Amino acid sequence: MRNSVFLIWTLLLIGIIDLHAQEKDRHEFLVEADPLPFIMGGVGGHFGWSPKKSEHFTFGLAFIAQIKYPDAFIEIDSRNKNMGWGVQINQGMGLWTHYYFREKNNGWFAGLQLFTQEMELTDESFPEETDRTNTVLIAVQGGYLWYPLKKQSFYLRPWAGIGYQSVITGTIEPDKVDPDLNVGNLEYHLTPLMPFATVHLGYRF
Repeated sequence: MRNSVFLIWTLLLIGIIDLHAQEKDRHEFLVEADPLPFIMGGVGGHFGWSPKKSEHFTFGLAFIAQIKYPDAFIEIDSRNKNMGWGVQINQGMGLWTHYYFREKNNGWFAGLQLFTQEMELTDESFPEETDRTNTVLIAVQGGYLWYPLKKQSFYLRPWAGIGYQSVITGTIEPDKVDPDLNVGNLEYHLTPLMPFATVHLGYRF
């Protein structure tokens, strides 16, 4: 975990150095919608910013809310299979940075993301009980940003990644959110490595 956090700060530091070393003509801002959270019953998207003095880096904020995991996500750990689990992400927010190999916001990129979220667990065997737990996710990702139109404003950004996730032991709501993953006498098994892939619809201005 410490090594992953160190990598994120290292990449952010490289980005800051890049701001002073390069010169571009304008700031760029990105707004993106992620269809996957909508398919899963919630909402999600990204906001991004590319400083005018950076040729390759983009920084941003990610958010999700009210997402219900499908069985395929829950059963990545086989111990959760056919156990009646329900998992909802009430809200989540994170920071990310992307490095574009050609020029910022165009073509292939690689990046890092630090994300925290509140997970709500239910189980069919205990319909009156729920468990709310905070988790953190550190992820590496890569993809491609493509402009389908001549005017390079609207874009598609397919990407995939894999993240390491863990329960956060601390909470600002100790009476409502706890660090365990128990509903009744059952324990939900959090998958340490979480793969993901999606296609964002975005607009650059």
